[in-house]
Amino acid sequence: MNTLIKLISQTTLILLLSCFAVFVHAQQCDPDVEAPEIVCIAGLTVDFQDGNPIQIVWGLDFDGGTTDNCTEFGNLDFRIQKASEFDGSVPASQSITAFSGPDIITVVIWVGDESGNWSNCSTTLNVVCDAEQVAPVAVCDGAPVINATGSTTEVTVDDINEGSYDNCGDITLGLARLEDYDPENPPTSQSLTLSNDASEYAVALSVKDAHGNEKACFTTVQINWNDCEGDEIAPTPYCLVGLEFSLQAPLTEVEIWATDFDAASFDNCTTHENLQFRLELAENSTGTPPETESLIFTEADAGFISVAMWVGDENGNWDYCNTYFNLNAGCANDMIPPVAICEDQITWTINDGDEFLVSAIDIDQGSFDDCSEVFLTIGTIEDFDSGVPLTNEEVLLTNDFAQYQLVLVVEDMAGNQNFCITTVNLDWNCTEDNIAPELGCPGSIHYYNGENLPNQKLWAEDLAQNAVDNCTLTDNLIFRIEFISDFNENEPPAAEYLSLNELPSGVYTVVTWVGDESGNWNYCNSIFYYSTSPTILHVSGYVFSDTLVDCTMDPLEEGIGQRTVYLRNQGSGTVKMVVTDENGYYEIADTSVNPSQSLFELGVLNTPNINIGCDMTVTFDQPIGSESSYDKNFAFQFEQEDPNCPVLSVDMGASSLRHCLENDYTVFYCNNSLAVIEDVYVEIALDPFLNLTGSSIPFSNLGDNVYRFDLGTLDPLDCGSFNLEVFVSCEANFGQTHCSEAHIFPDSPCDEPDDAWSGAIIEVSGSCDEQGVHLRIENVGAVDMPVPRNYIVVEDVVMYSTDVFQLDAGMDMLIDFPANGATWRLEADQEPGFQGYSMNAVAVEGCGGINMTGLVNIFTFNDENSFASVDCLENVNSFDPNDKQAFPTGYGDAHFIEANTEIEYQVRFQNTGTAPAFKVVLLDTLSQYLDPATLQTGASSHPYRAELLGGNVLKFTFDDINLPDSTSNEAASHGFVKFKINQIPGNPNGTVILNDAGIYFDTNPVVMTNEVIHTIGDHFITVNNEEYFVPDARISVFPNPFNDQSTISIYDYKMKEGAFSLYNLQGQLVLKKDFEGSQFQLKNKTIHPGMYFYKLYADGILIGTGKMVKE
Repeated sequence: MNTLIKLISQTTLILLLSCFAVFVHAQQCDPDVEAPEIVCIAGLTVDFQDGNPIQIVWGLDFDGGTTDNCTEFGNLDFRIQKASEFDGSVPASQSITAFSGPDIITVVIWVGDESGNWSNCSTTLNVVCDAEQVAPVAVCDGAPVINATGSTTEVTVDDINEGSYDNCGDITLGLARLEDYDPENPPTSQSLTLSNDASEYAVALSVKDAHGNEKACFTTVQINWNDCEGDEIAPTPYCLVGLEFSLQAPLTEVEIWATDFDAASFDNCTTHENLQFRLELAENSTGTPPETESLIFTEADAGFISVAMWVGDENGNWDYCNTYFNLNAGCANDMIPPVAICEDQITWTINDGDEFLVSAIDIDQGSFDDCSEVFLTIGTIEDFDSGVPLTNEEVLLTNDFAQYQLVLVVEDMAGNQNFCITTVNLDWNCTEDNIAPELGCPGSIHYYNGENLPNQKLWAEDLAQNAVDNCTLTDNLIFRIEFISDFNENEPPAAEYLSLNELPSGVYTVVTWVGDESGNWNYCNSIFYYSTSPTILHVSGYVFSDTLVDCTMDPLEEGIGQRTVYLRNQGSGTVKMVVTDENGYYEIADTSVNPSQSLFELGVLNTPNINIGCDMTVTFDQPIGSESSYDKNFAFQFEQEDPNCPVLSVDMGASSLRHCLENDYTVFYCNNSLAVIEDVYVEIALDPFLNLTGSSIPFSNLGDNVYRFDLGTLDPLDCGSFNLEVFVSCEANFGQTHCSEAHIFPDSPCDEPDDAWSGAIIEVSGSCDEQGVHLRIENVGAVDMPVPRNYIVVEDVVMYSTDVFQLDAGMDMLIDFPANGATWRLEADQEPGFQGYSMNAVAVEGCGGINMTGLVNIFTFNDENSFASVDCLENVNSFDPNDKQAFPTGYGDAHFIEANTEIEYQVRFQNTGTAPAFKVVLLDTLSQYLDPATLQTGASSHPYRAELLGGNVLKFTFDDINLPDSTSNEAASHGFVKFKINQIPGNPNGTVILNDAGIYFDTNPVVMTNEVIHTIGDHFITVNNEEYFVPDARISVFPNPFNDQSTISIYDYKMKEGAFSLYNLQGQLVLKKDFEGSQFQLKNKTIHPGMYFYKLYADGILIGTGKMVKE
């Protein structure tokens, strides 16, 4: 007896069993002594989705292509029995009964021919009881009627459910209005409250099983209101707008009905099916409903036509809506494609030459169009599938292949197209063929033989993909196969299949050969994964609070409960998740019957803003068919010394702000502690040019474009996000920067107040009105400032002024400037030792017009504290969809920032392909001048996993993002993510920090962003300086501002000696110095910090004046 498996492998592998087969070389039917050649499928699955607790399974259900030498297939007799009942004799039963599982049953299939010859094979029946991917059955009452007793009524799930079920467990029901139903977030409410605004409501009944699978059914609830007697309320009409109707020969007229325009009109008492509809031309409307339900139109009426659709209820109340439609008459606006007709298969014999020209008319069989003549073009199926337009009337075929598939494209005068396909066989009279066939092989083949069935075979013909030859037709090609260990490129093997008897589990390379009738051979390789036992892995460990900051769990460090740990089998793609217990412990077991390279990824879903300096994921190999264990602890590191001290964080961001359009902001928040924090809320102060139009959660308007969003209680390490819809005012200047701030409460710092802190708190603000720019410094603390502090004002990119301030508690000082279109920035020193959050830098842009955009983000806004986030974005009309941004942007072309300044990066991405992206990965290699230990991930458009890989590579993974492509949904095709990081301490001046990112959409090639740059420096802000009194003379003051010294130089002017005078803002002489030559160094430690004016003389002549700033 012979048992064999035919393995078909292209993109998906289908395993076929063939048992006890006898190969037939010649037909001999009198007498017939040969049994049928049986081919059985393996692993037939019964899943009981129809609700029947038993199912009848027939022997014929397992047929995979059985044949017989004499008996036609329809006359073969199929029998079936369980393997436990097998005794060698043919069973009488053609079917068996399967009960709701789960279960795996080994069965024996028998096939007999008309002469009484029988063969059999064994295979398996997989009885699945509601597999995890199988949804329950949702059954709704087709026409539920509710009798109401008031102005509202309640509809429950019991009113709608008509026997929904799941075969293997309990179900939960939920009810929602149809317009509120979201399959991603199914309803859980057991009832709905409906009002007497309508007599019908469309509702959705959600049915969920124990595995979380959900199915919904939909129905319309009719409400009989008790107050409908004497109803005087007219229906609410809704009209469809812009419908298209066509009128083409042989039709001479078209009838259009009022109901054609109905878009779910409704009434408070009359059901939709009992509403009356009337139609009239809008120009003929008299204000009363017409009698006509439809209108007749002819070719003379072609064009746009305005009509009124009237809707009436059973009590005689009427109302109407106006709409229009377009009537396309004749063939003027032909939108109907032609009819394409071609031969299914054509064979030509080529007696001479190695080329053959086929024209479109050779395969056309009368293609036509009702409105015009047609144009025919032709090409190969390969060109057609690749999207290449077929524009030629002929195609040249060569003797490279004996078989071609050609596509005939038929186009009418209006540009409408249709096509058909013909198979062309070419007999090239190959007498001296020495060209080998072409073929492709699957990269990998996976087969699990869990039953360890004998005599299984891997067939060469099943692995050879798209095998073609120049002379031999595909049906006449010869197929062979061997293991790579037996490979000899000069000698094809003799075997048509590989026997898998006693083959150990493992990974093998197999070579598939294809030969033609002239003895030419070609081959290709595949990786064959084979296993007779499952791959079993046990993983366990702890998620813990790493207070010692060494990524190792020490005896005194505590575990963290309620953290999600996942195990991803990258071979099968399955993911298993568990939640740690109260001690932070987890364990996962994975059993895989899919023989593949078993690479596993184990990780913890970390909380964003928690330090990810330790491994959050690990990967490791697992040998096929083996069983092993793996232990791994995951460390969480906290910013605060005590992880139980409550610390909140917030971040806000948007992919872009488009001018004069709706835009989306994401606000992301976290509890970065092990404490439960109650009464959490976020206040958001929007830029004056941003108008809040919607939010994903409720909010309160506090006035002055400030809004409060209550979040309730956050459990330890809980995170969440909500979205804002904002409209960028059309009054805003193009390119103007819009700054908004999010502040999360409670915001008490964990650390005790610094002894150096006086109790004063400095806060700055800015505004613009008709009088000009107003910059304010305020002491919002409860204690007077003990000593003066410094502030500076920058106009565009030039330091305008600097001075000192000292304010009592509750006092402020106002600094006014003209509304000249400049960007004015105020930065004031904060009181030393203050550990909370208070804005001490502000910028006002575009007051009185706008001179230059993009200056607001040059400097930092000092929002390093996690309680607050300041987001400043320029409005745009268009932008690079895949780019990298950095804040602050930095000063000048070199993008200067000071050492130890925190940098915030944002990566934006867009799916510009032609299909949704299911997974997006960002890889960002951090500069060696940045400190990975200070990394904080922030707001994003979609949920992500963040991890820090070797080589300081920051990885963001957006699993199951389902990002639409830009052609189908441009607005939703964008995404972004933000993160902050500090420099390593003490980067020297001149240090250059570079950064870019690689974006991977599914398996497509990487998309690289632009490279952003920062240069470390100081004293890079220039002072608004010189006024000259001598032509061509030039003055240099560097550095300016200065600390201990500054060099003053005069250029392009011959001189012997000079004099320098320095005055304070009150005009008092502070310093006078004579010098020889054209330059000198100003060294005077007695000069107090502040702004000064100077005069510079050469040989007694005033050369120029300017400003200097002493820091």
